[in-house]
Amino acid sequence: MKVGHHRRGVNEWVRDPADGPDPTDDASDGAGTVREHRRHLCEDRSFGERTGHPDDEAGDDGDQGTPAPGLAPGLEPIATERVTPTPQDGRQVATFETVESVRSIALDTTESVGDIAVEQIDPADSPVPDAPGAPTTLQNISVPSDAEDTAATIQFGVSTDAVAGDPANLRAFRYHDGAWQVLETRLVEEADGEVVLEADTPGFSYFAVSEVSQPDAEIALRPRTATAGDDVTLSANGSTVEDGEIVAYEWTVDGESYSGETVTVTVDQPGDYTVELTVRTDADTTDTATSTLAIETAETATPATDTPAQVTPTGTPTQEPGGFEIGAVVAVLALLAGAGYVIYGRS
Repeated sequence: MKVGHHRRGVNEWVRDPADGPDPTDDASDGAGTVREHRRHLCEDRSFGERTGHPDDEAGDDGDQGTPAPGLAPGLEPIATERVTPTPQDGRQVATFETVESVRSIALDTTESVGDIAVEQIDPADSPVPDAPGAPTTLQNISVPSDAEDTAATIQFGVSTDAVAGDPANLRAFRYHDGAWQVLETRLVEEADGEVVLEADTPGFSYFAVSEVSQPDAEIALRPRTATAGDDVTLSANGSTVEDGEIVAYEWTVDGESYSGETVTVTVDQPGDYTVELTVRTDADTTDTATSTLAIETAETATPATDTPAQVTPTGTPTQEPGGFEIGAVVAVLALLAGAGYVIYGRS
């Protein structure tokens, strides 16, 4: 998806026929009667010395702006423009006409600031890593070195043709220290085929406006019902986001916090517990989901009773010396006693 439109602006000049024929015109051009448009070119894309109109004074823009990484060989910016800020309501404000992706820059200073240069770039030609989400515009904003860390408010413009969804999902980002930082972004208006956004920045560098989306957090519990003391796996593998990527997973279970796409927890007490997952994207959008984890009491052995257990003897009976068993002796004595009782009764 390519965004941005070519249009003429303040950094183009129109040749006056009264200046006489242009020596670079071909004979077929009518000896200088054709109005010629030329764009000021950046010598090394740092918005330092320029070449362009022959009346430009050499070096008049000499030390304005800061060098920036160039585009890939053969690629050109969509548009470039430099403006000298003027005092307005206690700030230094630069208003742009040529670059469509930046409307104005208001620096939080009353001191005079040199030229501010904006280079509008096709996101497909970005010399830096892609911004989070789906980038709609990309621009490098250069200021004098002593103003690089000056806070400012930037108004961005985005064609509605470049926005697939709700304009409220547009966010501004600043590239700093090798990473994109999301800026506090406000929707100003949507009119005449353009969305106007406003963002606060602590300094200057590359800026992008991207369309972001809300993630969808999804929880999987394995198992969903567990025994007290057993491990339970919490997985966020099913969480998704349409634009960008999920960069953080935060869990809460029974008052304890965990982080990671997949974590393992143990709950020792029976009951129902709420599991909460919050996912966060690289565009700082979030979504939260909840689920219920059931913990059951662990099974225990049947408790012992007062009834003694029946034991079956397995040993060999003990014999008295002489090979007589005690039971046999007792039986014989009982018989003799019985016989004596009978005899005594008869006598």
